Amino acid sequence: MNGKRPQEETQLGKGPDIKNYRISPKTIEILAKSNIKELFPIQQATFDLIYDSHDIMGRDITGSGKTLAYALPLIERYRQTQAFDKLKSAKVRGPIVLVVVPTRELAIQVSAVFDQIKHSDEYRVLPVYGGSPIEPQTDGLRRGVEIVVGTTGRILDHLDRGNLNSGNLNCVILDEADRMLDMGFQEDVEKIFEFIRKASNPQCLLFSATFPSWVQRVSAKYLHPAFTLVDLVKNLANKTSSSVRHLAVYCPYMNRTSCLADISILVV
Repeated sequence: MNGKRPQEETQLGKGPDIKNYRISPKTIEILAKSNIKELFPIQQATFDLIYDSHDIMGRDITGSGKTLAYALPLIERYRQTQAFDKLKSAKVRGPIVLVVVPTRELAIQVSAVFDQIKHSDEYRVLPVYGGSPIEPQTDGLRRGVEIVVGTTGRILDHLDRGNLNSGNLNCVILDEADRMLDMGFQEDVEKIFEFIRKASNPQCLLFSATFPSWVQRVSAKYLHPAFTLVDLVKNLANKTSSSVRHLAVYCPYMNRTSCLADISILVV
């Protein structure tokens, strides 16, 4: 694979039917309870690539199901290879997956997706982010977790303190990479990768709604030279899901609380 140029994926796998993919019957049952019976285009295009341990750079519109696109094939692969059982018997405990996100809200949302597709208590997911006490997160890491989802600053904090062991990492995901770098987190992301590369060489997945030049530069540092580019946006003028409703409401600063309450009632 070394020396090859990144290739662009042009086909959408095996169609939308979820039964066409390497997904366990129990997971299909769990997804059906949430009325998920088909994979979205980004999930179709990336499932086999991620399952087969390829590095990818995936781009699709906001609200297109990118979180499940990486969570589902990773978890199904680890079930098939019994990776969770092996990790629990390892001498040194540490997560097998690290998801790096720009905000606390996204950390909670991504953690919920991993929890949604869990069979019983086969693995533990821990969101770590600033603005909340670090001690409960530290305790969770020391007890042992398989998946960590966190913001850059708090992940770095745990790495610096020795709370987060990266030796068992099999996959690192940068979710909403464009936002992370746009918000000034590039230095933190690079420090995180410096820590990780000292102990392991994990599969890397980068997901974004846009591919500005700085995202492309950063991807060259972290992804395998033969990574696959999956771009489902390309030249679309609309970069967000058509099913997402956008509201712009003028509101004086002092009235923001009451205004938000009115909007929430309208949306519900």
